[in-house]
Amino acid sequence: MTHAHADTAVLSPMIEHVRALWSRLEGNVGWMDRDGRSDLAGCDPDHWNALEDALAESLRQCAPVQFQAARRSGLAVPILSFGRCVGSVACLVAGRSVDETDALLAVFADQLRGVERQTQDRFELDSMSEQLGQSYEELSLVYKLGGGTNLTDGPKEYFQRFADELLEIIGARTLVALIQPPKQDYSQPFIAGEGLGSEVRTEAVARYVLQLASRTAGPVILTNLSAHPTLVQLTGGTDRSMLAAPLRAGQSVLGVIVAIDRHGRDTFDSADAKLLNSVAEQTAGFLENRFLVQDLNELFIGLLTSLVSTIDAKDPYTCGHSQRVALISRCIAESLGLGINEITEVYLAGLFHDVGKIGVDDAVLAKPGRLTAEEYEKVKEHPVMGARIISGIKQLRNIIPGVLYHHERYDGSGYPEGLKEDAIPMMGAIVALADCLDALTSGRTYRSALSFEAAITELTRPEEKKFSPAILHALLECPANTLERQLQAAQSENRSSQPIPSIGWLQDY
Repeated sequence: MTHAHADTAVLSPMIEHVRALWSRLEGNVGWMDRDGRSDLAGCDPDHWNALEDALAESLRQCAPVQFQAARRSGLAVPILSFGRCVGSVACLVAGRSVDETDALLAVFADQLRGVERQTQDRFELDSMSEQLGQSYEELSLVYKLGGGTNLTDGPKEYFQRFADELLEIIGARTLVALIQPPKQDYSQPFIAGEGLGSEVRTEAVARYVLQLASRTAGPVILTNLSAHPTLVQLTGGTDRSMLAAPLRAGQSVLGVIVAIDRHGRDTFDSADAKLLNSVAEQTAGFLENRFLVQDLNELFIGLLTSLVSTIDAKDPYTCGHSQRVALISRCIAESLGLGINEITEVYLAGLFHDVGKIGVDDAVLAKPGRLTAEEYEKVKEHPVMGARIISGIKQLRNIIPGVLYHHERYDGSGYPEGLKEDAIPMMGAIVALADCLDALTSGRTYRSALSFEAAITELTRPEEKKFSPAILHALLECPANTLERQLQAAQSENRSSQPIPSIGWLQDY
C-alpha cells in the first residue's frame, strides 16, 4: 500500500466520525489528502469550490486557513504526523453570531488536534505491527483504549481494559500501573498477571521504577538489575527483565506502567517499548482528563456545600436539618432498591429541599413561635422558589421533583399543587417523609422534640394518611440503629455540610 493510500485508510474513518458530529450542527466537513484528492461527501455543492480552495491552501502552507463562503465562516486545519502533512480537514459552519462561530471553530480546531494525535498514534502502531507481525492484536488494544472511554471510570477500570491484552502481546508475566494523582501524597497500584509474591513488594518495585522512568522522556528497559540493589533485594535476583513507561501529562508525571519478566525471551525489546509507551500516553491522557473532571467536580461540590450552609444559616431552629433530611432520604431510597445514581439524586434532593427559603424573609424564618396565616403563606412559597433556583443548575435539574413536591401529601392536603397518591413523584414523596421525620425529632420553642421511636409511631398511626404507604414501609425497613446514629452524629456536629457524594454525571454537561 502506498503512503497516500495508507494515509487515507487511517484518516478516513476518523474524519467520517468528525463529519457525523458536525452534521448535527449543520456544519459541512470536507477533507483532502496530501496528493490533493478531496472528499466533500455530504457538503453543499455551492460550497465545494470554497472548501477545496481552503483545503489546498492549508496543505500548501501546512497551517490553519480561515475562509468565508455564502455568509458562512470556515476553518481548514492540516493534519500532521511525525512532521509531515498527511491531509487537511475543513469545516464550514452555518451562519451564527461572531462569538458563537468563533467558539465552534475553536472546538473544531481542538477536535482536529485530537484526530492528529490519533493519526500519529495509529501510524506508530502500524510501524510496530510490521516489526512484530501482530498488528491485529496491537490495533485492537489501542482502539479499545481510544474508543468509548468514560471519564466516570476509575483508574482501576481503565487499567483492566488493556491489562490482559497487553500482557499477552508483549509476553510479560506481570503488569503494574502505579497511579500518582497530582497534588496528592499517595499512589494507587493496579496489578495484573503473576505479581511478585505480594502486593506490597510489587508496589515497591513499581515505585522504585517510577523514580527511574520519571527522569526520562520515554520508556526504560532494564536488562540487568545489578546496577539497582534495591530492585535486586525486592525481586530476589538480577536475572529479571523490566520495561517501564512513565505516564506523562505535560510536565507532570502521573505514574508509571511497568512490565516485569518475559515469557520465552530474556528481555523486552524496542518494539515492546514502543507499544507500552503508546499505551502509557493514552493512559496519561485519560488520567489527565479524569483528574480535571475531578477538580471541576470538587469545585462544584464546594459551591453546593456553601449553598447548603447558607440555607440552614437562614433558619437557626433547623441548623443541620438539610443534612439530616438528606441522610433519611438516602436510607429510604436504598431501602426501595433504587440505583446508585437515583440514590445520589434523592440524597441531593434532601440536601437542597429547602433552598427556596433563601427567598423567605429572615424575620419570618427566625420567629420564635407559631407563624401567622400570612407568614405561613409566605413560607409555603419556598418549594416553588427552590425549584426555580435549582432549574438554573444543569447538574441538579433531575432533583427538581424532590425540591418542588416535598410538601405534597398522600391525601392531597399538601402544597404547592395539592397532588395526591401516585401523582406525587417518588422523589418528592421520599423527601416529604424524611422532612417530616426530622421535624418531629427536632425541638422548637413551641414544642419538644420526639424520640426517634415516638416519631415513627406518630407517622405510622392508622389514621395518618399523609404519606405513601410504600415509602413508609421502606422507611420501616431501614436499619433503625444505623440511621439513628447517623442522625445523632449529624445533629451533634451542628453542621449542615458533610461530604456530598461525587457527582459522576458532571461531565455530561
